[in-house]
Amino acid sequence: MSKQFSNQRRKTSYSPAQYQQIAGRVGNPGSSPICARDPGGKSAKGAIAGVDALRSRSSSSGGVAKILGLAALLLILAVGLGLFLWPSSGKSVPRTAETSQRQILMDAKPIPVPSSADMLRDHGTETSPELSTEGPDISPRPVDSSPETEATAGTWQEFFASGMRRAKARQWRDAANDFVAVTKLNPADHFHWYRQATLLAWLEDQQAYRFHCTEMLQRFADPSEPYIAERIAKACLLLPGAADMKRVVALADKAMAVEGHAYYRYFQMARALAHYRASEFQQAIDLAGKSAVADERFFNINVPAHLIVAMSQHRLSRAADAHKALGQARHTMNRDWFPKLESGQLDDGWHDWLICQILHREAERLIEGKKTP
Repeated sequence: MSKQFSNQRRKTSYSPAQYQQIAGRVGNPGSSPICARDPGGKSAKGAIAGVDALRSRSSSSGGVAKILGLAALLLILAVGLGLFLWPSSGKSVPRTAETSQRQILMDAKPIPVPSSADMLRDHGTETSPELSTEGPDISPRPVDSSPETEATAGTWQEFFASGMRRAKARQWRDAANDFVAVTKLNPADHFHWYRQATLLAWLEDQQAYRFHCTEMLQRFADPSEPYIAERIAKACLLLPGAADMKRVVALADKAMAVEGHAYYRYFQMARALAHYRASEFQQAIDLAGKSAVADERFFNINVPAHLIVAMSQHRLSRAADAHKALGQARHTMNRDWFPKLESGQLDDGWHDWLICQILHREAERLIEGKKTP
């Protein structure tokens, strides 16, 4: 309509009276050449005010209403634009079309593992430690036990990818920090809790490990699958005296009840470890021996089984048998394909490798009196 009005102004020269009529000062809309018309071709009752009418000081109520309507529309647009551009209160990782997944992960800050007291209540800190730029960390050192930070602004997938990458590179503390965030943001997946337990046990963060096991047992008290029961039980048995043995044994027995399961050898090994933690050493020896398989590449069964036998034999004062079983575990761990503690890139099964190292460290201290770090 504004274009039509502009063209009409260029084509027609009006008298002052006509301009007044167009501007709404003379109430004879039917005589105006730019009246609104209905589909039948009849003139509408009021003229449509053009640009000149908007600029004039019209006393017409229709003109005022339209001006107010336009002003309200502009106000709504301004408010909407302000809300869209207003910065959020929380920190977030900047993302552009050119930002790579690697850059997103490197920008994310890890969450320190809280102490058991801190994890019982919600905390927040103003700062968090930057990502470590050190090389592979092969020595177990305590995880930062300061309260949670704002790093949970990321997604669990981001922290999971970062934690897996760091674990495979043996950056244990940073990996543990990432998996704290993963279990916080995606608590329903038992495998995240399982992996986090192996990290805390290897770091020997006793307080964080005990609290983690307690919460894990509460969350997965009645798992639907036997392999979940086995993993939760085994994760709580990696260090002595860390969990309620009655509940742990109940989970291990639940898995053992499903005979013929594809993972039954794993179930037997976990139950043997529960026997050992309960000082039932002969039962531990018998069941661990049954769990071992001929193919030594099943190291995640065989190595823990041999180490359980070794420690149980030592507890029964059978030194020769204890050293023999320890030697069998080391034979597998010394194979070329088995990553060594000091070197070798780990794969996605790093948690199984850690379980072997955790139990081997305990066996060396017990049987040989080694003071491993």
